[in-house]
Amino acid sequence: MVDENSTVSSRQDVALVIAHELAHQWFGNLVTMKWWDDLWLNESFANMMEYVCVNAIEPSWNIFENFQTTGVPLALKRDATDGVQSVHVEVKHPDEINTLFDPAIVYAKGSRLMHMLRRWLGDEAFAKGLNAYFAKHQYGNTIGRDLWNALGVASGRDVAAFMDSWLEQPGYPVLTATVENDTLKLSQKQFFIGEHEDKKRTWVLPLNSNWKGLPDTLETETLEIPNYSALATQNQGALRFNTENTAHYITDYQGILLDHILDAITDLDSTSKLQVVQERRLLAEAGSISFADLVPVIEKLTEETSYLVVSGVKAVLNGLKLFVDEGSECEKAYHELVVKLSKFNFDRLGFEAKEGESDEDELVRQIVIGNLIAADDQTASQEASRIFAAHQEDLEKLPAAIRLHILINQIKHDESKELADQYLNDYVSTVDGSFKRQLASALAYTKDAETLARILESLKNKDIVKPQDLAMSWYFPLLNHQFTQATVWTWARDDWDWIKAALGGDMSFDKFVIYPANAFKTAEALAEYKAFFEPQLDDMAISRNISMGIKEIAARVDLIAREKAAVEKAIQEGL
Repeated sequence: MVDENSTVSSRQDVALVIAHELAHQWFGNLVTMKWWDDLWLNESFANMMEYVCVNAIEPSWNIFENFQTTGVPLALKRDATDGVQSVHVEVKHPDEINTLFDPAIVYAKGSRLMHMLRRWLGDEAFAKGLNAYFAKHQYGNTIGRDLWNALGVASGRDVAAFMDSWLEQPGYPVLTATVENDTLKLSQKQFFIGEHEDKKRTWVLPLNSNWKGLPDTLETETLEIPNYSALATQNQGALRFNTENTAHYITDYQGILLDHILDAITDLDSTSKLQVVQERRLLAEAGSISFADLVPVIEKLTEETSYLVVSGVKAVLNGLKLFVDEGSECEKAYHELVVKLSKFNFDRLGFEAKEGESDEDELVRQIVIGNLIAADDQTASQEASRIFAAHQEDLEKLPAAIRLHILINQIKHDESKELADQYLNDYVSTVDGSFKRQLASALAYTKDAETLARILESLKNKDIVKPQDLAMSWYFPLLNHQFTQATVWTWARDDWDWIKAALGGDMSFDKFVIYPANAFKTAEALAEYKAFFEPQLDDMAISRNISMGIKEIAARVDLIAREKAAVEKAIQEGL
């Protein structure tokens, strides 16, 4: 499934897909959902089991770290937008079926909920309940309640009462934790990014604290626990909730609780460091804290070698980039900050793999080289150019782990018609899907109008670009660069009927609604998005994504307007 010149990520992805499809032999085939409402019985469980299985087969991969850096942030981001679907959704019309296959919700969030439930019940009771479920319902159809009943009997716990709030309601809570007058005060409310209507939802929230003496769950809106100082003397370390980051919520630590965590952040385990950074970034996107406050947090993590932590820092850097105008003085400062935060691992790892290094080293190398190429670091750029020249006759043989960044660097600094031709010709001739995606991503960096025109012309040629590759491989990267964004957005609107005809029966069709919402950040782009998509709100296949897309862009526009000056100052001060 992969050749010798492959990345750790691609090998892991292949293993996960195989494990996912094998899991459907039980979740979907041996026992099948009664109706589409319970699609999660198939997909959420298969998504969970792919990680459980691969972890058992290849524990050295630490595959749950993959979920922490892919599925978890995907679910937390999308599930924070008002209007998102719940995991369990009533289906009344065939056109609604394809909309259920939301990778962030029925797959990533659903999977996370199953990991949360597995931890709450314990492995023994969880496995016993699943065995009973399959034995009773094999070759039959079920609803979610059948599974809860089997797990409840096996564990002696009210699984339905625990899980209903998570599956039947959209969104997730933010747990606010603070200390006032020696009283630990906990409260929950639904977490939103952007415009929303608060419907006062509550969840049965597993606290999963590292401290003893606290309740197992929070089932009410608020809870007060007296004698915090006495509790603190009985425990060690900063108070934290949702340890291992398995439950689907975030925590807003305030006052001394936040101070204790940030003071000790370098002493936390890697998952916890990522979690702290991830949660603070989401709170900043929601406007609960300032985005500028994230800069001093990530500066404490400059010498981290963990892939989890480096990826968390990378996500914050991506967030800071929203506020940076291309060609500005702030962009120069931002690039210097990126180099500063990447230098330790670049000096440690360099470009070329070393004998005996770990898979994690390769994953970290990919991030830091990507950072440096994006920041136009001269040393990294020159080395990338040297490696390109050594493989120019056969680009597919570039080391797969750094190939994308080598290709990008060459387009950025030595673009020509001949280079674009080479990339396009290689795209057509190769059978390596990973190489195809890398070439498309690199071409999205073009600054040549003729090359862009050729790309757009090629998108409608099925002999060059397969329809299933249009959205993720081409449309998404082209939307994410200033030079190409407006042109490809115009192309999509002008050729909308062709896009619908080519992809209307495919799950990737809705990506042409979702991806612009992921990329746009100006009031002008928001107005254009609304003008084009609002007249299509009666199309059930894309209606929900249109409404959510409008809210997502509006939230980003508001965030930039509100925080731009503070972030620019923080970037300058971070040098």
